[in-house]
Amino acid sequence: NASEAEKTELAQKQLSAQIELTNRVVNNLERQLEQAKKIYGENSVEVKQLETKINQAKTEIAEFGNKLEGIKIALECLDYTLKY
Repeated sequence: NASEAEKTELAQKQLSAQIELTNRVVNNLERQLEQAKKIYGENSVEVKQLETKINQAKTEIAEFGNKLEGIKIALECLDYTLKY
């Protein structure tokens, strides 16, 4: 069904955009982390909080990546089904 293919492609684009945005967030948080280490010290509460946020964002990226891979597989299957 062309409509299903369009929906799947849209989901793929949205996940790619979310991954890109989350990567930007991680880069920003990592810059903030370096500044926080200089200002507050390596073992400060502020540094630990930023490290937690970075780890959460990286986990989100991995989850988005897994979903994106699943969508790519579904799209390939749908494309195959439409051809045959």
